[in-house]
Amino acid sequence: MIRAGTLFILGAGASAEVGLPLGKRLIDKIANDLNFYFDAGHLNSGDGSFYQILRNQFKDNHAINEHVAVAARLPNGLTFANSIDQYLDTHTGDEKLKLCGKAAIANEILKAESDSPLTDNRSAGDPDLEQVRESWYQSFAELLFEGSVAMNLILSSITSLLFVSTMIAA
Repeated sequence: MIRAGTLFILGAGASAEVGLPLGKRLIDKIANDLNFYFDAGHLNSGDGSFYQILRNQFKDNHAINEHVAVAARLPNGLTFANSIDQYLDTHTGDEKLKLCGKAAIANEILKAESDSPLTDNRSAGDPDLEQVRESWYQSFAELLFEGSVAMNLILSSITSLLFVSTMIAA
């Protein structure tokens, strides 16, 4: 039975079964997102939502253009990397590159989460958990609730549930 104050730490792979990208798939998505191409001042390729994040974060055009240029370096740099985390670790002195890389990871994960079966995308108000019944989530839930008198007891015993990736390390 789960004791009070229990902390679960789940690695990035824990989210793979619900469609969140890992490894090379994450690299490919980020590389596509950051493949910025402008024609006559209009964004023709690259992720418009990520570009808007940069515009919102950096108000003056010089800072925006500087970060767009840094972000646009990532696709070529990621070509031979095993992971984006590894690539960012090799560029520890380039704070702008690390910032853009971490922001790109967060952007891609947020997009994937919004399409995940664990996200409430239905008008009924609850996630469609039937899609994850055959995954590790089912076994984990059974373990959590095994021998418990009430769900509230279990839920009050869980201090935190974290999805951890090496990208968190500064």
